[in-house]
Amino acid sequence: MAYFPLFMDLENKKCLMIGGNKHILEKVEKLLPYGPVIEVVAETFDDGFQDFDGIKLTKGSFTEAMLDDRDIVFVSMGHTENSIICEMCRKRRIPVNSVDDIDNCDFIVPSLIKRGPLSIGISTSGYSPAAAVYLKDRFNEMLPDDLDVILDYMNSKREDVMKHFPDFKSRSSFFKRLFSECFIKGRILSESEYQDLIG
Repeated sequence: MAYFPLFMDLENKKCLMIGGNKHILEKVEKLLPYGPVIEVVAETFDDGFQDFDGIKLTKGSFTEAMLDDRDIVFVSMGHTENSIICEMCRKRRIPVNSVDDIDNCDFIVPSLIKRGPLSIGISTSGYSPAAAVYLKDRFNEMLPDDLDVILDYMNSKREDVMKHFPDFKSRSSFFKRLFSECFIKGRILSESEYQDLIG
């Protein structure tokens, strides 16, 4: 069964990560660019956690009280411990990810490409993480280096395009042409190129 791709706003959301191993470290690295407030609790921490600014490291054992006011939880403690903590989360209606234990996951974290406001998630629903990583690498090779600049440019042209194309269909068609031109060129258009395109 395939997972439905659902994008979540994590800005300032309270995220608890339980476990100090490399799997949790990978999740910290993936989530930080999206702005959550992250606390990691563990008896010991693998090398690398101290390299991240803006996360709280709590040395010690997990207690259920740590789930208070959490918006999302990740756990990587071993199968038995994971199952117990996941059940605690579900009773509180907190979405939980049990790392490398798909049967105990409310959601999974895809292979991610992030370029400014663009996020692309690739998932094989756990069938082949290696395939997801391979596809991510191929997509990355296809994308222009300045894609974030192009997206900012597209947004900056929204008001002008709406003036020229008041109906949705023609406006949508033009935006596709505009993005296609920028994508092919690997840059934003000059003003003269834009004016030629918009007519």
